[in-house]
Amino acid sequence: MPTAMLQAQTMPAKPQFFHIHEAPVLPTMVDQYERTSKELVSQCRKYSIQNGWLTIQDNDHRYYTVEPIEHTADLDKDPLARLQKTMGEETYAKLFANFDKCYPSYRDYTLVYLPDYSYVPDQTSQSEYDYFYYEPQHQRKIEALFNRFKELYTSKAGKIPYNVYMSRFGTTENFILVEDLANSQADFKARDEANTEEFRAGFKNLFAEMK
Repeated sequence: MPTAMLQAQTMPAKPQFFHIHEAPVLPTMVDQYERTSKELVSQCRKYSIQNGWLTIQDNDHRYYTVEPIEHTADLDKDPLARLQKTMGEETYAKLFANFDKCYPSYRDYTLVYLPDYSYVPDQTSQSEYDYFYYEPQHQRKIEALFNRFKELYTSKAGKIPYNVYMSRFGTTENFILVEDLANSQADFKARDEANTEEFRAGFKNLFAEMK
């Protein structure tokens, strides 16, 4: 489960698209992948490339490069085109060839941040992620359930903040990604224990409806 967070940047008050580049890195190539990633960042700083992204690593060596975009048409643009031109095509190609050696495949897709279903009363520094998969015909039901989850958290002062993202273009399955927020593993545990029994009962009932 990823241990970094999309919320590292200030989340907007309206839906926000994110381009996700997912690379399942071979365990034996993790060091090379991270060295190459640091070199890419170094080159971007050297040549004042302003494009920003966040990299998340999960426990099975998958790396997620997360880039905010305005709309899906931005996927047709190469955010590193100026870097390629500045570095020179041959040097640039060698850099990315080092990435290609690190994983057997990769995929690109988009998520959309849904502030209406998110609950973030305070800022935190760590997160955990949960995926909820659903069939397309159940999308309205799942959206209604997440709206009820937010009503529960708001009315009963749920202690663990969370952000909600929904899969969009490029994914093979439909899912909602929930980013639970805290400051540490100990903080997650303390926040969970601080929830009232009334909140726990409501959460359990709603969660049962998702099955």
